[in-house]
Amino acid sequence: MALALRQVQPSTDETQFTALLSHYPKLTQYWNLDKRECDIEIIKRELIGMGLGINEKIMLKFLVMVWMGIDVLNFSIIDAINILDADDLDYIISWTNKPFFP
Repeated sequence: MALALRQVQPSTDETQFTALLSHYPKLTQYWNLDKRECDIEIIKRELIGMGLGINEKIMLKFLVMVWMGIDVLNFSIIDAINILDADDLDYIISWTNKPFFP
């Protein structure tokens, strides 16, 4: 008799994070949502390198902070306010009004 693995449904927080991340297709490569993990070492290297623009780096730091529930990459709200466009800031403001932690 074969046993089927139970399919684990994403939590509401995971679903909200996936929706937020979908606004940043270039940043999705750092997450394996099926395994519920991100590669923080690769992210740290990308933040030092030239492959991402400043807006993407700020949003990547923000997304990692939300994902991990702690600020391990020194996300700066001051930098976000001074540099990001209105759409990016709206995502951050929306999250601060109703935070979630996948």
